[in-house]
Amino acid sequence: GWRENRHPKLRKRIETVFSQLVEAHIRSVQTKTLASLRFRVVLAVLGHNLAQP
Repeated sequence: GWRENRHPKLRKRIETVFSQLVEAHIRSVQTKTLASLRFRVVLAVLGHNLAQP
């Protein structure tokens, strides 16, 4: 089994790397969400302008 007390440094390293990965993932998801929201707003404005006679 996994013995925490035998590899405290390794465990700390894994936790650090894992938290960095999670933060990076959250950041990229937020960026994608913002980009898609902006894209939808642009499409809505374009559609509205094109619908005007």
